[in-house]
Amino acid sequence: MEYPGAKFTRPLRRALLVFFIALFFIISPMVVLFASGYRYDWYARRPVKNGSMSIDVEPETTQVIITGNRLKFNDDVPVRLMNIPPDKYTVRLAADGYYPWIKDLEVKSKQTAYIKEIGLLRQKTPDMIVSGQIANLALSDDGAYLLYILQREKITEIWSKNQESRTPAILMRFSNTEPLKITWAPNNRYAVVSNLEPPYRRVTIINPDLAGWYHNIRSGTQPLIEKFQWNNSNEPELIYSAKKTIKSILFPGKQTRTVAKNNFADWFMEQNQLWTLRFNTTSRQYVVFKDSLGFPSEYRKLKKFDNATSTVAPNNWDIIAARSGNILLKQPGAPQMLLITPQDDFDINAERFLISRYNNWWLFWTPWELWSYSPSEQPYLLNRSGEQLRFVEPLDQYNTLGLIWANKATALYPYYLVTQTLLSGDIRQFATDSERKILYLLGTLNGHEGLWSLEY
Repeated sequence: MEYPGAKFTRPLRRALLVFFIALFFIISPMVVLFASGYRYDWYARRPVKNGSMSIDVEPETTQVIITGNRLKFNDDVPVRLMNIPPDKYTVRLAADGYYPWIKDLEVKSKQTAYIKEIGLLRQKTPDMIVSGQIANLALSDDGAYLLYILQREKITEIWSKNQESRTPAILMRFSNTEPLKITWAPNNRYAVVSNLEPPYRRVTIINPDLAGWYHNIRSGTQPLIEKFQWNNSNEPELIYSAKKTIKSILFPGKQTRTVAKNNFADWFMEQNQLWTLRFNTTSRQYVVFKDSLGFPSEYRKLKKFDNATSTVAPNNWDIIAARSGNILLKQPGAPQMLLITPQDDFDINAERFLISRYNNWWLFWTPWELWSYSPSEQPYLLNRSGEQLRFVEPLDQYNTLGLIWANKATALYPYYLVTQTLLSGDIRQFATDSERKILYLLGTLNGHEGLWSLEY
């Protein structure tokens, strides 16, 4: 029915009805898709599902700023953001008294972008503990004692600093002119004082809990000690070798036993597992053996020796580490290592190495390159620089790395490749108390030479 003169005619009403019905069917799916986390990508010309972002960091008071927009939450972190359009975002984490952490993060469709296992570093200035020239330092495995070496003219002093009472005490004083090092037992408060390189003329055991106590492994005209290492066990057991035998001494009772005859190219003790390196003059190959309870079994043949006419084993490989079937060999005096894994062998250009105390993560480095290895993976290049890398050590349970360069100390978050400069100065040596989060540094800072501590 239509009224005379009416402009809203039946055809027009039908057209409007069809239009609104069509609009409903067009808009409704868009509303549903938007509510489900989709948006229309004009470049791809199709609907794309949003992603999400998850941020966990210490301390809990950390504030999160994403592409300049400060996000405020009742509990600050952790942060869970849903339905974020796929894109690249700049994430800045900041807390009072800490260095800021900045990273470009890409959110992808239907995926969650994670920032986790991060501890911000405190923004502190270093404090001097002892002024003057300190020869060396080492921190006990539990962080209870810091040992350092003072050398004046022809006299050497071994000092300890109790981290709880913060009181220094002299442990030893003797005539000496050569450089020395300190090697702590991994799970105990026993340490070895020795000269830097083999053969060792001095191998002296000390314990800062036992005032005035020490024990010389070698003295007088006894054969020089070619190698020593602490057994990675709960008991303080030192394994050492002279020319003919490998021996063990267990503290505090000083019980001594013979482990094996020393007729190997080299050896290494892992818990109670003896790894040995032997040279087969017939096949011209080095062979790694696994010795359990006196029964050796072949583990891996190495590359053939180039000099096919020689019948003498070349002494150019040392076993410097062993853990869970991964064996690390090094050529003395050369930046060349060979990593033997259960699956394969890898040549690595490196001068130094460490295994993280928090997991089975290996690091190798020269002044210009830092390499990483985890079991069941291949070694890969983690960092390259021309700034002369000297030392590397984990700073926390997340494996944030402390890097000591020729003129500065930095921190590297290896999983995100984010770096932070901690201080500038000439640092010759350092030790890390990752539980208390303190760096101990030997060197010149702010124009003053000495032993320093830096809270991080």
